[in-house]
Amino acid sequence: MNRSSSRARRPLRLLAALLLLPAACTVPVYEPPPAQPVPRVESTPVPPAPVPEPVPAPEPPPPAPPPPIPPPPPPASSGATASLLQQGRQYAAAGNYPLATSSLERALRINPNDADIWYELGRVKLRQGDRAQAESMARRALALAGSDAQRRARCEDLIAEARRSK
Repeated sequence: MNRSSSRARRPLRLLAALLLLPAACTVPVYEPPPAQPVPRVESTPVPPAPVPEPVPAPEPPPPAPPPPIPPPPPPASSGATASLLQQGRQYAAAGNYPLATSSLERALRINPNDADIWYELGRVKLRQGDRAQAESMARRALALAGSDAQRRARCEDLIAEARRSK
């Protein structure tokens, strides 16, 4: 009997284990706590901040007039340009105008803002009979002469002579 009663209990034990197995695997359902009412806070309305009036920007002072630009001083002849200028004068005095022109044009490539070189080249062009070129070069020399009254007078004389020869 002992044996048979243990056999009869076996299916019961198995049944109990099977019934308890799903209960062990289930997850309990979460229920949130009951909601508590939110306390009401009485608030007083805040008046809007006053809008500041815009401050007008000070007017900028009128721009100052640009300072007058002084005329450039006549350039000082360098050693090379002085030598070529002297050489051009000597060729012109000897009547060799092509060599005089060549020397003076070389001097202009070194120092294109020398009024004396432009004046001498204008004189050579006038002697060659090219009055328009002579006047043009004398005008360039006049523009570069600055405030040197003696240079300006020589240039104006050359311009007048080129116009008379026409």
